[in-house]
Amino acid sequence: MPFPAHIDLREQAGQLVQHGARLIAQGRAQDAVLILRQALALQPRLADAHYHLGHALQQDGQSQQALLTYQQALSCNEAHVPTWLRLAGLHREEGRLNDAAAAYRRALALRPDLPEIHHDLGMLLDDMGHSIEAEPAYRQAIRYRPGYAEAHQNLGALMVTLGRLSDAEESCRQVLALQPESALAHACLASVLILQNQLPQGESHLRKAVALDPDNATLQEQLGAVLHRQNKFAQAESVYRRVLALNPGDADTWSNLGVVLDNLNRLPESEDALRRAFALRPQSPDIRFGLAFALLRQGRLAQAWPLYESRYDPNRQTFTRWPMPTTLNYPQWQGESLQGKSLVIWQEQGFGDMIQFARYLPRLKALGASRIILVCQNPLRPLFEALPQVDAVVGTGKTATMQDAQALIGYDYWTLIMSLPHLLNTATLDDIPPAAYLQPAPARVDLWRRQLDGLPGMKVGLAWKGNAQHLNDGNRSLSSLRTLAPLWRVPGVSFVSVQKGQGEEEARLLSDDQPLLHLGSDIADFADSAAIIAQLDLLISVDTAAVHLAGALGVPCWTLVPIEGTDWRWMLDGETSPWYPGTLRLFRQTAVGDWDGPVEQLRQALFTRCLERNAASAG
Repeated sequence: MPFPAHIDLREQAGQLVQHGARLIAQGRAQDAVLILRQALALQPRLADAHYHLGHALQQDGQSQQALLTYQQALSCNEAHVPTWLRLAGLHREEGRLNDAAAAYRRALALRPDLPEIHHDLGMLLDDMGHSIEAEPAYRQAIRYRPGYAEAHQNLGALMVTLGRLSDAEESCRQVLALQPESALAHACLASVLILQNQLPQGESHLRKAVALDPDNATLQEQLGAVLHRQNKFAQAESVYRRVLALNPGDADTWSNLGVVLDNLNRLPESEDALRRAFALRPQSPDIRFGLAFALLRQGRLAQAWPLYESRYDPNRQTFTRWPMPTTLNYPQWQGESLQGKSLVIWQEQGFGDMIQFARYLPRLKALGASRIILVCQNPLRPLFEALPQVDAVVGTGKTATMQDAQALIGYDYWTLIMSLPHLLNTATLDDIPPAAYLQPAPARVDLWRRQLDGLPGMKVGLAWKGNAQHLNDGNRSLSSLRTLAPLWRVPGVSFVSVQKGQGEEEARLLSDDQPLLHLGSDIADFADSAAIIAQLDLLISVDTAAVHLAGALGVPCWTLVPIEGTDWRWMLDGETSPWYPGTLRLFRQTAVGDWDGPVEQLRQALFTRCLERNAASAG
């Protein structure tokens, strides 16, 4: 570009630099390089010219030349802050993160009042895993600009990483105060609230986020997930279907929809959704697990068990909580001959699962296993130590001792207890081994007999709550012992509480109209529970371990089953279960949260049972 004769070289160079900067802004990096080289020909030590030339070269993909040019700019003016920032960005792009951090710090030494530099340094340190150093950088950015929403947001994310959720919530609320109409701000606050198990509050903010950005499938999916976690299955279904309308190829959403439909007892639809997910991502352990559940509830065991093996896959999003045998130096049993072989049976899931599947131990001995070691939770040890098929019982987790660890050395195989149906070819419901395999310890029976023998009439045990940590506990447990109050009107019954954990306190504070002998608080372990239940005429329980214990003892048990989140072993409908034939009777909900109907059926059945018992005694 020609210049009038009266314009000196420095001014000419300055105009060329401005023109080059405009070309860079237009994305015309190569044209900018030519112009900026002209400027440097006029003024070789013009820092601005070197800076913009470096930027143009970087934009054109000539990173090494850009680096040298930035260094030239700093040799001309070491205090050129924009060059330090461009240099930091280039180092970061090239993976030289320590050099990038050093460049940001040089810029801050020159301009400590610029919040953007503090923020960008914080992001870099965060990416480098230097969380402790990133925090003050973000806080400095906020100090110089209190309304810096992005800095508040990134600080909040860092606080989540550090496990400081209350601080994370404070940062997210700052973002929301600055950007009240931001879907992202509502979603970020929702995620922190959900992490703190404040699910209704998290749901509320996700609903606001979705209202602000209704076509955002990710937000819709997050809303579906929080509804799902609260067992609001019908609402979750509606949201998941909206996600699929936006993204019909989303395997995770098909899978989640399938699980929700299973919980709504719509098994054909559930299986269809899960098979769609499976077709999209057949190797996903979560999808395989969900499909296994739907098949198990339909009694299609041969198809279900291989898929059910995905339950302990380390890649599962909702990975199991039980400790896995990571230290055993012998192979996992895959069905090889057990003749003369030793086998470690590893515990998993809840107490009830262990009791239910220990019925398979006799079959292992029948296959020639020379020695069987059962690993289980400490409260189960005294119960299982009496099993003739078990050569030793070993503790695990926090209760395990050095002796327990030494007892696991030198075996041929190990397996998870809930893999036994698969490995032992339980292909149909007719293949399930007999349920009653336990005998209470005589000494424990004698210990509890003194309290039970004097009770008049039918002795009926009660357990109205399960483990509060169970994912479906809100549906399966009764809100209060008072829910069972209609049973008190049945004459000729003595009620016995075997309630452990939540519900114990309620049982201790009995009113006069609750005729109940509370033994639960004095129960030390499952051997005590077995000794009590074995002396009862009947156990009435929600879906918890006591049901499986009664079944394994051959004691009649009536079980209250929720309509939502029904466990797979109780199948879709009917009053009986193939897992406990002849002893278990199921009383199913017909409406969510409504136990009045099933409890009234219980009362009538109990009244009839008492009449029959009295008639038999009289005869």
